[in-house]
Amino acid sequence: MLGDLTAWDFAAIATKCFAYGGSFVAVGSVLFLLINGSGAADIRKFLAMAIGIAVFVGAVSSVAQFAVQTGRLMDEGLAGIIDPDMIELVSSGPLGNAVFLRLFGFALILVLLFLRGLPGVVCGILGSVLVAGSFSFVGHGTGDPRWFLASLVTVHVLAVSFWIGALMPLYGLAHHTRNLEAAGRLAHRFGQQAAYVVGLLALVGGVLAWWLIGSPEALFGSEYGLTLIVKLAVVVGLLGLAAANKLKFVPAMMAGDQRGADNLRHSIRWEALAIASILLVTAVLTTVTSLPPTNGAEAEGTSMENMDHGN
Repeated sequence: MLGDLTAWDFAAIATKCFAYGGSFVAVGSVLFLLINGSGAADIRKFLAMAIGIAVFVGAVSSVAQFAVQTGRLMDEGLAGIIDPDMIELVSSGPLGNAVFLRLFGFALILVLLFLRGLPGVVCGILGSVLVAGSFSFVGHGTGDPRWFLASLVTVHVLAVSFWIGALMPLYGLAHHTRNLEAAGRLAHRFGQQAAYVVGLLALVGGVLAWWLIGSPEALFGSEYGLTLIVKLAVVVGLLGLAAANKLKFVPAMMAGDQRGADNLRHSIRWEALAIASILLVTAVLTTVTSLPPTNGAEAEGTSMENMDHGN
């Protein structure tokens, strides 16, 4: 599979990875700020910086993803990126709609950084939902029933983003804080919230996998299914790290043990690496593989439809 990739395929995977990363960090940081950042000025300042950087990365990479798609369809070198017909085609297609919606969501998220009070909160929430929902305009969310799959994808992205958005502030607190007990209490509170998030992810991810793949034979007998198995294996490792954080390192921090904070930082680094691996696998999964036939239906997509998968 990977040996057949073209330069455009690698560019599509790379831009998609950065679009994922920027979008998920931006949305997750907003959610973490609104849920856990009300009483800590240092957390708000840190998250505001993370949101600004993530929005920039997500917006630039989403535009680059759009440009790569035009060139990929034209397949005539860099000139294809500025071909008016290709730009119009992609603009009116699923990826174009997704990118435009995502950019609008990013703009609303930025309002949160400058507008205090309820209006800023509303803009932050609405922007986060729009960014998450943009991923339902392409890939898995475009099947039937449309509203059902789009809702699952949006909820899935919001849940994943909340987890990702917590990593940087927790790492910063474990590294710089002078009050380990307070940092430990925040990490403990996030651990309680994460338990519900993990349950939601398991439910939504299980329903999506069942709906899209349909049978054990399709799971183990297709490139899509085998790539999904690799992704799930990394997720299992990620959950193991999260369990160690919750059961060992965070309680040690709450007891004032600096070693607990050091171990939490190391664990978060591995979590970040695991998440980056998941994003890479997901980008490959949605770029170069097709869904296996389910319930007697044809495998998803012609070559052009597969190229338009952005989720």
